[in-house]
Amino acid sequence: MKLSEIKTGTKLELEAFNTLNEKIDIKFVSQFETAVNEDEFIIAAPIIEGNVYPIRKGWKLNLYFLVKDNLYRIEAEVTGRKTIKNIAYLSAIKIGEIERVQRRQFFRFECSLPVRYRVMDMEPDKNSPEETEFIKTITKDLSGGGVSLLLKERMEAGLLLECELWLTDTDKISFKGKVVRCSESEVNANYAYEAGIQFYDIDYQDKEKIIKHIFTEQRKLIKKGLIYRDGG
Repeated sequence: MKLSEIKTGTKLELEAFNTLNEKIDIKFVSQFETAVNEDEFIIAAPIIEGNVYPIRKGWKLNLYFLVKDNLYRIEAEVTGRKTIKNIAYLSAIKIGEIERVQRRQFFRFECSLPVRYRVMDMEPDKNSPEETEFIKTITKDLSGGGVSLLLKERMEAGLLLECELWLTDTDKISFKGKVVRCSESEVNANYAYEAGIQFYDIDYQDKEKIIKHIFTEQRKLIKKGLIYRDGG
């Protein structure tokens, strides 16, 4: 898909990351305005509680939108802000190609599951056979593409982790993940940060098991009337 194929008015859901690569913990909604060319485009600036949210030049965005029931993502960087006839806009340049996303991998299911993790030593000392001990924590949410962990200390983006996740008391999933973001958290008073972990090395059957678990638990909540069928 090309930028020029996206229609004016197409609804967008945004993920925003500031210049420190910290995710802004707000679900932004916007709309596509126009493609300047096949790399640059303009969107409406998100409005929160009646005010334009101050997304800055240099911030990174993930933009999600639907075309004919297919979900797509654009990775972009904000290049400027402007106001035309009292309407605020953001200009941005895309990073990489527009990609189609599997919805079942995009859907995030909020859940608190036990996890053990440790930072992988990329250059292990052969003279020191001792490995770093696992640290216990819990998840904030889970998807087919990764997991959000609640942490007591900040973790740098780019680190690789070895993780063990328990879907049930007896069902353990082992995987390696990459830290893609880390930001302050107010979800749980015992944890100051939350980190987004992208699956880096995981068995295909284990990933399918995670997806099955998510939708099984979602159906339970739907039957109880705690969430609607669209996941809202």
